[in-house]
Amino acid sequence: MNAIGSIFGKANTAWRRARRWVHHKMNPQQPSVPVFIVGCQRSGTTMAMQVFERSMAATVFHTGDRRAYDRGRLLNNEIIGRWLASSRASVTVFKPMNQIQSLPQFLETFPGLRVVWMLRDFRDVVNSGVRRWDTMRDTLRQITIDPTGAGWQGEAIPDSLLEVIRAHYRDDMSLESAYALFWYLRNRFYFEFSLATNEQVRVFRYEDLVSRPAEAFAQMFAFCGCPFDPRLTNGIFASSVGRHEAPKIDASITALCEELSRAFESLVCDSVVVEEGR
Repeated sequence: MNAIGSIFGKANTAWRRARRWVHHKMNPQQPSVPVFIVGCQRSGTTMAMQVFERSMAATVFHTGDRRAYDRGRLLNNEIIGRWLASSRASVTVFKPMNQIQSLPQFLETFPGLRVVWMLRDFRDVVNSGVRRWDTMRDTLRQITIDPTGAGWQGEAIPDSLLEVIRAHYRDDMSLESAYALFWYLRNRFYFEFSLATNEQVRVFRYEDLVSRPAEAFAQMFAFCGCPFDPRLTNGIFASSVGRHEAPKIDASITALCEELSRAFESLVCDSVVVEEGR
């Protein structure tokens, strides 16, 4: 049954690609707006990609697509630039999850880039993360010793942020605390790179997207310059919000995450007020 399901899945993907190609051929849009969807792992980026995937106005490159990625990382800028130049879609969407640290360079390289920063409550991210992986303590330990040996997780960490990680890491910390500290590290880049003042970057809360999907995704699509149909969000529900008991996280790390959450909250609220006031 798995083999049969795989065959039908591939056939369905090929059919959707063919329909999209015909749509773009008959309704070409150039230049296509590049959209990068980023955020800490388990923050809803896949959900956002899937909603764009349903739109005939979008071309979406998922992280498993070898035409654009190598082991989850975007290929060189020249290759991505060629895909953008050849695209006839309103938006061409990528998910460079492992390259948040390269956003300043991406913003300089790709004119008109729109960055969708997905933000999810750290407690739900931790609960989701520990159910999938158990390696975060080792990753953080390597970051505290030598970030260059930690792969993409240790790239481009400012010294001031690295000191925060070193101050809160312990070899005997719980896995939940390790993932919370990683959530802080990845989301802190937003402020380290002064992205709050960049009009090409906007934060979207996972909780808003699942509790009022038609309204929240309409704002996302408008930001990206992509036509929106509320039916694209069919099947999205808020059942994942606070589904599990709050994880046990070191008090000092909880304080870090809550402080960062408050900083984001003011930005998201300001964004909504501006949007509604137009």
